[in-house]
Amino acid sequence: MRTRLLLLLASVLWCWALYHPWPGLPPVHRFFHWASSPLRINGDEPPHREIEGAYGDVQIGLDSLGVPHVFGPSAEAVAYGVGWMHARDRLFQMELMTRVVLGRLSEVVGPVALESDLFWRKFEFHRKGPSWWDRYAQEEPAMATEITAYTRGINDYIASMRPGDLPLEFHLLGLDPSPWREENLFYLLRYMSHILSYNEDDLKATEMRFVLGDSCYNFWYPTRIDANLRHPIYPEFSLSNEALQGLLKVPGLDQEILVEGTTRVFDYRKPAPLSPVSAIQRTTHRYPNARVKTPDDYGLGSNNWAVSGRKTRNGRNYLCNDTHLKLAFPSTWYEIHKEVTPSAPGADDGTWSRGFGVAGSPFVISGFNRHVAWGMTNATWDLTDFYLLQTDGKGNYLLDGVWEPLDSFEVQVKVRGQDEPVLKKYYRTWFGPADTASGNLLALRWIGEQPGNEGAAFHYLERSRTIQDAFGALKHFRQPPQNIVLADQDGQIGMMTAGAALIHPNPQRGIRMGQQRSARIPFTDMHNYYRRLNPATGYVASANQEQVDHPLAAHISTRYESSTRGQRISALIESMPDGSMDESHLRALHMDVHDGEWNLLRPLLEQIAGPYAAYLRGWDGVLDTARVAPTLYNSFRRTAMDLIGNQLDSGLRWLPVETYALHLLVTRDRLLTPRRWIPTRPFVQAVWDSSIQRLRLSLGSDPKTWVYGRYHRTLIQHVLQIPALSLESFASPGNNRTLSVAGRLPSNHSASMRTLIQPGAEGPVSRLMLTGGQSGRFDSPHYRDQVNHWLHGVYHTARRYRRFSKEDFVSTVQFRLPRLIGGPNAPRIKESPKGGSLPKAPSQTR
Repeated sequence: MRTRLLLLLASVLWCWALYHPWPGLPPVHRFFHWASSPLRINGDEPPHREIEGAYGDVQIGLDSLGVPHVFGPSAEAVAYGVGWMHARDRLFQMELMTRVVLGRLSEVVGPVALESDLFWRKFEFHRKGPSWWDRYAQEEPAMATEITAYTRGINDYIASMRPGDLPLEFHLLGLDPSPWREENLFYLLRYMSHILSYNEDDLKATEMRFVLGDSCYNFWYPTRIDANLRHPIYPEFSLSNEALQGLLKVPGLDQEILVEGTTRVFDYRKPAPLSPVSAIQRTTHRYPNARVKTPDDYGLGSNNWAVSGRKTRNGRNYLCNDTHLKLAFPSTWYEIHKEVTPSAPGADDGTWSRGFGVAGSPFVISGFNRHVAWGMTNATWDLTDFYLLQTDGKGNYLLDGVWEPLDSFEVQVKVRGQDEPVLKKYYRTWFGPADTASGNLLALRWIGEQPGNEGAAFHYLERSRTIQDAFGALKHFRQPPQNIVLADQDGQIGMMTAGAALIHPNPQRGIRMGQQRSARIPFTDMHNYYRRLNPATGYVASANQEQVDHPLAAHISTRYESSTRGQRISALIESMPDGSMDESHLRALHMDVHDGEWNLLRPLLEQIAGPYAAYLRGWDGVLDTARVAPTLYNSFRRTAMDLIGNQLDSGLRWLPVETYALHLLVTRDRLLTPRRWIPTRPFVQAVWDSSIQRLRLSLGSDPKTWVYGRYHRTLIQHVLQIPALSLESFASPGNNRTLSVAGRLPSNHSASMRTLIQPGAEGPVSRLMLTGGQSGRFDSPHYRDQVNHWLHGVYHTARRYRRFSKEDFVSTVQFRLPRLIGGPNAPRIKESPKGGSLPKAPSQTR
C-alpha cells in the first residue's frame, strides 16, 4: 500500500513539474509529449511534394540557396505560394514582428519586453489596422486580392503543419502560431518605420538646450552643417523663395513655439565611471529614461546608385543597392522570384519580378522586373514631434482657448510569469497619443501613426514598364520616406525621394507647445519636389545624406547622415572615364572599406600620435583587418565622440553629428563648453591618450598586435539571442563610414543584402547577395549558408526560369485544387521518395 501511495505521489509531483511554469524555461511537458515535442522537429523534407491548395495550379521550385521560384496562372495564385513559403521559412519572425507592433510580446517572453509593449500600445494599431485594411481594400481591389491570397497561403501552411514543422522558437516559448490577417501588412510597415524614422530627439534637444545654454547648443547642434560637408542627392534642385514660403506656411499658425527651460522629462541618476586617462571635467547627472543613441547608431544608413550606359563598357545601365540593417538570424530580407505565367504561348499577359522582400508582405521591395529595377535608402527626415499640453488637473487640456476633455484609455499588458496585467493610461488628443512624463503631459505625433497604402506602391512598381511608370507607382508611398533609385530597359536612370515630410516653419528641434490646433504640422508629400531623371553626370546616388543644398532641407530635418559615403560613391564613379565601368567596378563599390574622413583627421593625428605615428604614416584609409592603423584611427574617433559627450554636460548622449564634430576638432582653435571656451589641442591630446589607454586595456600592451581584426569583429545573433542559434564573432573590415558598412563594436549592423542589376532590352542580368540565409529555421541548410558569400563579396546570378520544370530545381512544391471526392476535403500530401540525384546547383559568380 505504501509503495502504491509513493508511486501515486511521485506521479502527481511529476505531472506538477511538467506543467508548472518554471521561470525562464519553456513548458517542460512539451519535451515529453511526443505529439508536441521539439524532438520531432525534422528539417529533412522530401525533395518533391504535391499539396492541395486553395488557388490551384501553383508550382514552387527551390534552388541550391533555398530561393523560391513561384509560378502561377494569376497574381493571386503566385501571392498564395509566396505566403506559403514565407510561413514555411519565416513563421516565427512574422509572429514576433506582429506581436511587437501590437504590444503583445510580454505575454510570451516576460517582463523584458514590457517597455516595448507599453510604447506600442499607445498607438492602438489593433484598432486602426483593420479599418485601414477595409479602406484600402476598397480603393485598391487588385492589390487587396493579392494580400488576401497571400494571407490564405500563410494560414493554409499553419493549418497543415505536422508536429515536426513547428519552428523551434515556438516550442521554447510554449507558443502556438497566431492566425495571419490581412492588416498585418500595415504592422510590418510600422515596424520598419519605427526602425527607420522614430526618434526622441525633440525631448533631448529641449533638455540639452537648457543644460548647455543657447550659445553652446548652437555651436554643437547647428540647424545646418557647414556647406563643405554637404553633398546633396539632388544637386540641380532649385526652389523660389515664394514656393519655399508656401511650403513653410501652415494655415492659422503665426509661429511655432518651442518649450523653454527643462521639462524634467528624464530623471537624474549617478554618472557612469570616468574614462581612463582623462582630465576633462564632467558633471554628475544623466538621464536614464531617454532612448539613447551612440555614435554607432548614426552613419549606418544604406547605399544605392545607378549609372547610365554612357559610363559602362557594354553601353547598358546598372543599378546597385545595399540596405544597412541589423544583422540577425533570420535575415531581414527574403529573396523571391514571382512568375505569373502567360495565359497562352506568346501572350503578353504574364508578369514577373525578382529581388528581396520581407516576410509579411508578398511584394518585392528591392529588385527588378522585365523592364525596371529599383532600390532604396532611408531619407533620414525628422518625422517625430512632441507637444507639451496644458492641463487643468480635471481631465481637460487647453486647445484654442477652450478646455477640451482628454479622451483617456487604459491598456492591460499581460506579462508572462505575472498573475496580474500591467495597467497604463494614455490619452487621445488632437496631436496624437499622449502620456505623462515627470508631471508633463506630452503628445506624440509620428508618421508611423498615419494611414498609408505602401502596398499599392509596390503592387504597381512590380508592373512598371518605364521609370515614368515607377514614379507614378511611388506616389502611393509615404512612409518611411525613402530615396528610391530607378533604372529601366530603355537606358533611363532616375531617383525619387518618396514619402511625406514634416516641414516646420521653425527649423529647430525641441518640444513644441500644443495649445492651438494649427500647431500640428501637416505631413507634406515630397514626390513632386525631390526627383531626378537622366542627369548630365551619367549617374544618380544616395547614402542617407541631405537631399538638397537648400534652406528647405533644414525645415525637414536638422540631422541627416554624414555625406561621407555619398561623396565616396560620387568620387569613385566620377574617377572612371566614360565607357570604362563594368561589374567588377560596381562590386568594388559594394565592398569598399575606405573611410573618407581619414583625410580630414590625418594631419591632426600624425601630429599627436607620438610613437604611434609610424603606424599611421602612409596609411591609405582602408579599414582592412590586418593592419594596426585602422584600429588607432577608429578608436580615436569613438573616444573623441565619447569625450565630446562628456564635455557637453548632458549624460543624454545625444551627440552632435559626428562628421561635424570631428570637423570642429580640426578647424577650430577653441571649443565651446557650457562653462567656457577650451583650447582644442589639449582636448584632442587627451582624447588620443584616453584612446591608447583603452586599447591597452582591451588588446594588451604591445601595439604590434592591435590589428583591426582583433579590435573590430562582427556578431550575428539569433533574434532571441540564443547562443546555439547565433554565430561566434569574427574579424571584419570597415566601419560606420565605409561603403561596406560595419557599425558598432562588435559590429551587428551592415549591408543586409546587395543587388547589382543590369536592365536591357533582351532582359535584365542580375547578381544578388543575402546576408545570412533564406530560412529562419535552425534545422535548414539555408539558415546561414550565405554568410561567407556576404563577407567575401560572392554574388549569385539571379536566373529567371520562365516555366516550371522539376529538373531545374533542388526541391519542389506543387499545389492542386482540393479533391472533393472520396472523403473529407482535407489537404493530402504526396511525397516522392528521398534519395536519387539532384539537379546541379546554380553557379556562383565572383
